Amino acid sequence: SRIPLVEVNGDEGRWALEAGACDLVFSVDGTTGRRFESRDLPPLKLDVAYERSPQCESKVVPTDLADLKWSLATFAKTSLALDTLKKIESSGGGSGKLCSQHQFLSWAEDSDSDETEAVVCIRPASFSRSPRVSFLPLDLNAGYPLCVSYLRQHPYEFLPSIVDQMNRALNDPSPHGSGPLLS
Repeated sequence: SRIPLVEVNGDEGRWALEAGACDLVFSVDGTTGRRFESRDLPPLKLDVAYERSPQCESKVVPTDLADLKWSLATFAKTSLALDTLKKIESSGGGSGKLCSQHQFLSWAEDSDSDETEAVVCIRPASFSRSPRVSFLPLDLNAGYPLCVSYLRQHPYEFLPSIVDQMNRALNDPSPHGSGPLLS
């Protein structure tokens, strides 16, 4: 049986596809090479992680961050993360700072050790490591781009059509469109 999801770092994506460890690699920049097909998908939406239950009910607007000490978890290149940070700040979000994925996970597990009150991030698909952290979607037209890559000569002819279905689902503005896939 195949493993449905394997986490790899950027350098391992090419190897994982070539070795048959996975069929699709999701990344920010795509996997380059003559043997690979990479397609852009809609950006991943951002959420705000709070160390305690937030005051607002359903969505966070950037101005809700203005009075908090917040960070942006960098799940992409530093230049893209800085652009996203500036977009949040220019939308009334006050002043934030960048933090690494490792710093984000450490904060979520032991938020008492840091002054950070909230982290803007891509919500992990399953995040049960720290029940003290709660997530709300950020109401801002900003996110991290997402690419999907696969072998051009992959034995499964249906992979391109699956990528098209993912693209349609992520672009769907209905309540059942992007919500469940990204939360």
